[in-house]
Amino acid sequence: MSPRRRHVAALLLVVGLALLAGCGGPVPKQEVVCHGCVDAVENVTGGSGTAAVEESVTHVHLQPRGDARFVARMTVGGSGATNATTAERVVDRLEAIERSSHDPRPAFERRDLDARVSGDEVVVTYRVAAMTEPRFGATVSDRFYREDGEGRSDEVDYGPFRIGTDRLVVHGPDGTTPLVDVPGATVRGDRVVWTGDEISTRSYLVFGDGGGAVRGRAAVAANVLEWAGPEAAAASGIQVVLLAALATVFASTYPRRVADGWRPGDDDLFKALVLGLVVVPVGVVALGLSPIPSFLVAVLLPLGVGGWLVVRLGRWWTGDEDADGGGRDGDRSADSSAQFQTPTVRKPIGKRIADGEVVDRGVVLSVLASVAVVAAVTVLVAADFERVYVGTVVLAAAALPLVAFPVLGYLVTDRDRTAHRVVAVVAVAAGPWLLAFASTIDEGDSLDALFTLVLLPLGQFASGILLFYAALWVATPRRGSGTAE
Repeated sequence: MSPRRRHVAALLLVVGLALLAGCGGPVPKQEVVCHGCVDAVENVTGGSGTAAVEESVTHVHLQPRGDARFVARMTVGGSGATNATTAERVVDRLEAIERSSHDPRPAFERRDLDARVSGDEVVVTYRVAAMTEPRFGATVSDRFYREDGEGRSDEVDYGPFRIGTDRLVVHGPDGTTPLVDVPGATVRGDRVVWTGDEISTRSYLVFGDGGGAVRGRAAVAANVLEWAGPEAAAASGIQVVLLAALATVFASTYPRRVADGWRPGDDDLFKALVLGLVVVPVGVVALGLSPIPSFLVAVLLPLGVGGWLVVRLGRWWTGDEDADGGGRDGDRSADSSAQFQTPTVRKPIGKRIADGEVVDRGVVLSVLASVAVVAAVTVLVAADFERVYVGTVVLAAAALPLVAFPVLGYLVTDRDRTAHRVVAVVAVAAGPWLLAFASTIDEGDSLDALFTLVLLPLGQFASGILLFYAALWVATPRRGSGTAE
């Protein structure tokens, strides 16, 4: 073969191997508690791996805070034999296995690895750092809980942990007992025991000297809130602010508008919001179709509509909106204008808030009660580390703003239901938070960034506007006809 052909063949071989590597992808990892312990003992005591370990068990001794001590006991039988060098050779073999084996590999970084021989039993000991932390007076270990994203940085699989011995027994600190049930394990006295070959990656270990399941769940919730709370807050922040602002505007301004005789055609805010729902999608589409005219449609038009909306909101906030309110009520008779001369009704809302005319005891109690309910649901979701009902909360939270907006549309038709409107506003704002928080726990991660930060806020904002005005339009004539009679 000519040199040129050899070069072409070599190039094709390299390309083929690269394609195969790209298609194959990374091999899923398996992480094993006491990885290699049984194999090392059998290899050393049998010379060529022919010895059988008749029984093996790994004991994990937790401390109130910090490191844990792992003790693996292997009983050698069959043709195996131990001698004065067995312990040293077992340690060497374990270190060699750890250096050469990447799949599977040890579940935790082993420190102070050691071994000793007692008759026909080989005992392997090592230490694992940062295994526990105190929470509400209980000892909590989240090292078997992978969904918090605090595992190894090169993990590519979220499959279960493997157990390298026949049993795995976890002992809490002296004088403590398990406070929560662990998936796939049984509680035997003051110990948690696994007899299978795997450990769920949603396992929390909680030990305490009393308090039962309530104290255990509280400790788990505190741990989950620490890692899931900031992530959910970042994912839901835009939605919470956007929807809460929209609901607050609706709840504070429309009771008076309805009392004055609300009509969609005379409502500038309604027209601006609905026009915005049309202009923004048109601008986005136009921006992708043609670069020249799309600048006018996708940039200038939304800016113009947005500026108009900002001006209208500013005038509403300062109380100037009704200075030219005759355009809205211009068709009314002149002799009915006296009813609009009451200054207290037209006082700017900022001044009313400062003077304490807006917030009363019922409103404060409604806010506190609503926030307390949201906080309680958040804690309950955080305590559900096994995902028993967190999926249901995800669905309910996604639907919450879609239910609260039409309810708010009905409530603004009665000016006396201020406390009820406050509850609806809190429900609107709580929906995105609960959705992001429950999704983080349910999936181990928050929702997709594009969906969470862009599509979902826009969809809920647009749906909220339409649902609110639809409910308001339906409710207003009915109340008007009822009062007229």
